[in-house]
Amino acid sequence: MKLNVTSTCNLPQNYTEITSSIKKIVDNRQVTAHAFKPESRDSNIKSPNIVFFHELYIACVRGPEISYRGEATGYAYLKDGRKVKVQDSSKEFIAVPCAIVTR
Repeated sequence: MKLNVTSTCNLPQNYTEITSSIKKIVDNRQVTAHAFKPESRDSNIKSPNIVFFHELYIACVRGPEISYRGEATGYAYLKDGRKVKVQDSSKEFIAVPCAIVTR
């Protein structure tokens, strides 16, 4: 399973730090299926207002459908020195025939 996160600001960023997770529905409640380690990524010269986190993977095995959604929270560090809180989620849960494997 893969989680993609993009930090987009209207001003250039130096870098963004996030903590992200994948939630699932169990007994009509949201629970954390997997919490990723905190990540920090730099912006690039071509797109200084955008930072991508596209390599967030967790193993899953084929099985019954489980509903998941991604969430991320953190800070964007702007080139002008400001620190801006960022957070979002994929809003809706999506059912997939896959169970996240925990170690």
